[in-house]
Amino acid sequence: MQERSRLARELHDAVTQKLYSIRAHARAAAVLAGRNPIDPDRVQAEIEMVAALGAEAHAELRAVIDGLAPPDLEAAGLADSLRRYAVLAGRAHGIPVTFTAAELPPLHPRAEAAMYRVAQEALHNALQHSGAGQVAVRLARTPRRVSLVVSDDGHGFVPEAPSGGVGLASMRERASAAGGTLTIRSGPDGTRVRMTVPAVSGTG
Repeated sequence: MQERSRLARELHDAVTQKLYSIRAHARAAAVLAGRNPIDPDRVQAEIEMVAALGAEAHAELRAVIDGLAPPDLEAAGLADSLRRYAVLAGRAHGIPVTFTAAELPPLHPRAEAAMYRVAQEALHNALQHSGAGQVAVRLARTPRRVSLVVSDDGHGFVPEAPSGGVGLASMRERASAAGGTLTIRSGPDGTRVRMTVPAVSGTG
């Protein structure tokens, strides 16, 4: 149910608005093309806008589909999978996303899946709601732990405030179920979400 809610929210927030704009600009192009005399520059501008919006909607749909069906983390690896998703999500929203990763030790599959999903939710929040100009995703390690950090330079929020959404609770539940921890720090200068899991392969 949480994944369905996330998918519905993504489609509504991103793709639906683009499709509405595409229809509006296509109608404007049709009206302009039917006038006599025709203003070819204005018609071309409307058609180019339809093409640009269509490309954005396509990128956003790809990001939603990737979120619905996570990659084969065992085959692609957590770092490469997250890098691909982060770059695609940033392009879909028109906000630069930087990604850095250390060489990671083996992780339990449950921990990898949880870290991927938490990164998705944190990225969605940063790109869609924070008003950020840029977002950073980083995977780091110590001898015994692996950390995911998603940070932005947006306006921040109050993590402890009552909310009708399930995103923050879902991230905390995923981190706990994977034997990890999650901390969220937010203020006027931005938000920082950090998830840490044990760097121990094959443990429960």
